[in-house]
Amino acid sequence: MESYVPSAIALGTLFAAAVVLAVSRSPIPADQLKSVNKLVLIACGAQLLHFLEETAFDLHVRLPEAFGLPEMPFSFFLALNVAVLIIWLAGACQREFNPFVVTTFWFLGLASVFNLLAHPTLAVISGAYFPGVFTSPVVGLAGLMLTRRLVQATSGDLDSGRAA
Repeated sequence: MESYVPSAIALGTLFAAAVVLAVSRSPIPADQLKSVNKLVLIACGAQLLHFLEETAFDLHVRLPEAFGLPEMPFSFFLALNVAVLIIWLAGACQREFNPFVVTTFWFLGLASVFNLLAHPTLAVISGAYFPGVFTSPVVGLAGLMLTRRLVQATSGDLDSGRAA
């Protein structure tokens, strides 16, 4: 059970931040959902590649190990990643504003940026390759693009949210 602690703390904090952003900012106008959804799909593609790297090189073992904990059950790691990908992909099909879906989009953006920082940091600390380090820049860039777009679309300023 303790193998979940590092992931639970990081993901729980990021999800809490996503909830705060989703409820404290303006709704995404209907005419801007399409551009947000496109970036969600791009971020999902990057996240899928990232998940494949993490899976192939045993992140479920290496992450808890980095904190002196036993490995995370692979079934949990797999179920969590597949579930969030399905939620994000289903959300990208929305045609009208949905606060829950937008919360998950904020979470995707924030978690992607977190991955950009976390994986290289863990590689430096471990002094070796760390699962996910190669795809973390791709995920991070997609997350930065999505987060920037969400900030624009939820600013409440009708002109600032329009795609350039």
